[in-house]
Amino acid sequence: MKSLTTGCDKLDSLLGGGIPVGVITLIYGEASTGKTTLSLGVSIEASRRGFKVIYVDSDSSLTPTRLGWILKGLTREELEELGILFFKPLDFYEQRELIEGLEAYLRGDHRLIVVDSITNLYRAALAEKGAFKLNRELGRQLAYLAELAAKKDLAILCTAQVHSKPMQGIIEPVARRVLTYWSKAILRLRFPEDRKLRELKVEDFPEEKIKGRSILLAFRSDGALCC
Repeated sequence: MKSLTTGCDKLDSLLGGGIPVGVITLIYGEASTGKTTLSLGVSIEASRRGFKVIYVDSDSSLTPTRLGWILKGLTREELEELGILFFKPLDFYEQRELIEGLEAYLRGDHRLIVVDSITNLYRAALAEKGAFKLNRELGRQLAYLAELAAKKDLAILCTAQVHSKPMQGIIEPVARRVLTYWSKAILRLRFPEDRKLRELKVEDFPEEKIKGRSILLAFRSDGALCC
C-alpha cells in the first residue's frame, strides 16, 4: 500500500512506510497528546516533498503563537507558500459545505487533506440538534472524504476528541461508531506514566500485521515532535 511519510523515521517504520494513501486515518486522544502537532508535522513534510496540502482547522487551534512554537517561527503565509492551504469553518454545517467542496481546490500535486478535528464542531452542534441527525451528517462528511481519498489517491488525516465512560473504564473517540466505520487506520495517542512522552498505538490498519503496534514519542519544549 502506498503511504505518505510522517517525517519521523521510527513512526514511518511502525506504520510500514507512513500514513496510508487512499483511505481515512483517524488520530484520537485526550487534549495535549499531540494530535495537532503530529498532523502539522505530516503536512510540513508533505509540502517539503513537493506535495500540496489542505488543512481544515475546525478546532481553531492554529493560533500564530502556536504555529510559531511548533514550526520554528514559520508564519501562516510562509506555510501557504510551501503549499499548505488553511480553512477554518465556523460551525458544523460550514464544515460540511467546505468538505463537500474540497474537490474544487484539488490539483494533481495534492496528496494530503487534514481535518483537525472532525468532531469539534459536531460536538458543539449537539447542544442544538439531536445526535441521530448529527451522526448521519458526520457520516456523510466522512463518506465524502473516503470517496475523495480513493478517487484522488490522497491521504486523509482526521483528528478526534475523546470522551470517557467511567462505568466501563474506557476512553473512546467522540462519535466512535461513525468514525471507526469510515476510518481504515486508527491511531490512539495517550499519556504513559512519563508524561513527557506520548504513546501512539495502532488500533486498526489496512495491513493486518501492523495492528496492535505501539511506540513512544517525545516532544520538545516548544511542542514539536522529536524523531
